[in-house]
Amino acid sequence: MRWLLAVLLSTSLYSQDWEIHVPVLSHHLVSQHYWWEDKETFDPTCTGNWCRRLGTYTNFNPGVIIFRYHEDWKVGGGAFRNSLGELGFLMGGGYEYKNAGIEIGIASGYEKQSSMNNVIPMYSIYYRLWIIKFTLNHEITNIGLSVRF
Repeated sequence: MRWLLAVLLSTSLYSQDWEIHVPVLSHHLVSQHYWWEDKETFDPTCTGNWCRRLGTYTNFNPGVIIFRYHEDWKVGGGAFRNSLGELGFLMGGGYEYKNAGIEIGIASGYEKQSSMNNVIPMYSIYYRLWIIKFTLNHEITNIGLSVRF
């Protein structure tokens, strides 16, 4: 986390503005996949060693994510409650054109699932309507509050 602060502060001479994003609610578009050795079955549907179950994600995901902008490019990170109910961290960058954009980076905090690495890739597209930010990636849609100043 220290190096994230160093990156944010190092951009201060060249940056124009900031964005503070507070993710609030999520909806999962796919079911949860996990490795069989997780031992939390709850009536799973299994194919080989991979199992699937529905409705086990947390849809209330509060947190704070801060981005620093240079023109339309941004870099940042933050902390949030992830879909497994654990504390997660993410860091990355993105590009915004008018009120739409793309974000890519890495996220941590998914150690609870034995099938996942500690750090996973993160990407999403978004659209900002006033202070409401709608975010979408391959498995989740998120609504949050976002202010760029």
